[in-house]
Amino acid sequence: MTEQPQLIEAGAHCARTAPASRAPGRSAPVGDGLAYHIRQVVATLLDMDPARLTPSAHLVDDLCVDSLAATEMVLVLEDEFDISIPDEEREPVLTYADVEDLVIRKVQGGARP
Repeated sequence: MTEQPQLIEAGAHCARTAPASRAPGRSAPVGDGLAYHIRQVVATLLDMDPARLTPSAHLVDDLCVDSLAATEMVLVLEDEFDISIPDEEREPVLTYADVEDLVIRKVQGGARP
């Protein structure tokens, strides 16, 4: 019998924080390329301030990413960056740094076949 993914309930510490709004007339912050783009995509998907996406932020414990949100994140990242992330490469991803490193590695390795 295969083990079913465990759904994780979001607690009070997992309240989403909306991205800070910019003052009228101010431009968007200048990013540093691919890492900045990944951060913006993930922050938008998770509906949170990109500042919460620190390298050590644990996806489940700190960012409240449950199994459904994790699956959606993979699908969005695959589409946005034209990459493929096989299941076996998803399992060791525990922190935001792991997400960013995986996407950067896949993008630099080429597009999905």
